[in-house]
Amino acid sequence: MYLSNKYTTWYNNIIQQAKTRSLTGYKERHHIVPKSLGGSDLQINLVDLTAKEHFVCHLLLTKMTYGKTKEKMVYAAWNMANQENHQQTRYKVSGRTYQHLRQQFSENHAVYMTIRNPMHNSKIRQKHQRAIDQRGKTLGNTGHKRGPISEELRELLRQKTVNLMTTERREIIRQQQLNRTPEQKEKYAFIHSKRISCVYCRALCNLGVLSRWHGDNCKLNNLHVFQQPEIDRSSKLQTHSAVATQFTVELVGG
Repeated sequence: MYLSNKYTTWYNNIIQQAKTRSLTGYKERHHIVPKSLGGSDLQINLVDLTAKEHFVCHLLLTKMTYGKTKEKMVYAAWNMANQENHQQTRYKVSGRTYQHLRQQFSENHAVYMTIRNPMHNSKIRQKHQRAIDQRGKTLGNTGHKRGPISEELRELLRQKTVNLMTTERREIIRQQQLNRTPEQKEKYAFIHSKRISCVYCRALCNLGVLSRWHGDNCKLNNLHVFQQPEIDRSSKLQTHSAVATQFTVELVGG
């Protein structure tokens, strides 16, 4: 499991020294054989270390392992250098050590994400889709990612929303609505405006979505070349309305 080098020797020396002493004050419990490598929570596999010793041991583990085991140890050391909580006072690493760990972590994580990313790995993508389908069937819909929701699930979601809508919550929402500025009211009216059907995919959407993702920009348009309309932020609503009106005229004319 471990390489035969000076780092392994240093690691073993720290562990042996810790076994023959009794620490007072702040200390951290360390797994001699890490749990990610098959180590147990038995007392024979545990030892008390200072915060600095604990970090040094995990840093040594990155240099006395190889392959997948090394990747796991890099993740562990990187977490120790960054994560803190109210129960632990982590050892503050130097800039040089931080840079070294950060570089190793980035290289390992980049390879991991390339392999596990559904966009690059068809097996992972199929596995992910099967999980979505199964989760959908469990919830009661047809099993497809965007399939229709069953009446049982619809009622369950409705009841959950009703339970969350307490009297205090309703009053807060009412006050927020009353305190909206005219610009905010116009924005909300635009977002929740009447839905219009896309001439290509027949999807029902509001004016803002229609102007950005449908019409000439629809993925089912054979001549599709996405060009996001240039929007002047000072007159965003007027620009969207003009584009959406053009699509509405095309829909009526077609």
